[in-house]
Amino acid sequence: MLRPALASLCLTACLAGCNQEPAPPTQEEVVDALKDALEMTQDETGTEKTPVMDELELVDSFYDDGWYVDYFWPGEYPVGFTILSAGIVLQGRPLPDPSTPMTLTCPLEEGATIHQWNHTRVASDDLVFVVASEIAHETVNTEGVLEVIPPGEQPGYIDIPVSPGDVIEHLRYYGEGFGLIRLNGQEYQLDVQQIVDLVDPAIEPAEEHQWVLVTCDNAEASRIWLRYDEVMAASGVAETELTEYGNATDAISE
Repeated sequence: MLRPALASLCLTACLAGCNQEPAPPTQEEVVDALKDALEMTQDETGTEKTPVMDELELVDSFYDDGWYVDYFWPGEYPVGFTILSAGIVLQGRPLPDPSTPMTLTCPLEEGATIHQWNHTRVASDDLVFVVASEIAHETVNTEGVLEVIPPGEQPGYIDIPVSPGDVIEHLRYYGEGFGLIRLNGQEYQLDVQQIVDLVDPAIEPAEEHQWVLVTCDNAEASRIWLRYDEVMAASGVAETELTEYGNATDAISE
């Protein structure tokens, strides 16, 4: 199904000649449409604003069906990054499109820690963490049963049988051995270690893009998308050192 912003492009093409096959939108038109979708729209009173497209939908729009997009970065101790000195300027993008170059600059203050556990900065800078995980497929070769948590509000675990030939799709990893899979079109959470003895030899690790929407330390308070692996290739940046589970803080100069 077309997203509203993209559907409007096709409608415009049709009005120009509905008897003809509408030309596909150019890359520039798609980007412009997505930017428009993120703009805030006023209600009839002109006082309330609501976003048309949220950040998760935005990231998902740049990945095909071979990827799974979700909020929050994975890991028992998720990675993050800290700005080591003053004057550090990072490269980023106006949209989380990995196929485009980094065209924007984003200064961040010394000591800034961009981590989903840094609750103070998450609130003050409106940080949004999104992960895009390439879906990995494994084929079951042994009869077995998986103990899983089903979707929805149903509490607790249930058992689901698996048979040789079934394909398990690994959608994403959370932490502590816990992950999300899809089997026969249904998503389940489970301890992924259960799968090891039921499938063909281990597959190659899937690719993963960890995105964060940050507020830059400039006069415009620019909002820019950064990708963790690209940030870590820059100078003046280090992986966040965590001292307490569930909490991170900005670094304080001594």
